[in-house]
Amino acid sequence: MSRKSQATAQSSFRCQVCGKVFGQQGHLFIHKNVHAEVRPFGCDTCGRRFSQKGNLLRHSLLHTNQKPFGCGVCRKFFVQKAHLVKHVWFTGRGWLP
Repeated sequence: MSRKSQATAQSSFRCQVCGKVFGQQGHLFIHKNVHAEVRPFGCDTCGRRFSQKGNLLRHSLLHTNQKPFGCGVCRKFFVQKAHLVKHVWFTGRGWLP
């Protein structure tokens, strides 16, 4: 077991609701918003609310029409990397940046 794995195992924080494990207590604290349905981060454009700031930032790209993730084969661009990965998977191209 690597030293990082040992440190993570010794200092892991488990969610009592779903069992997900986090390496930092702060990440567990943020995660708990998901179960409490606390959504402190709101979109100024459409009003949709999110439990984590990163989710709001990713959502905000929809309103700005920014598509930073591009397919190197067909030059199609996507708002989220997950959408690019799905595109590559379904088109069978097997190429990722």
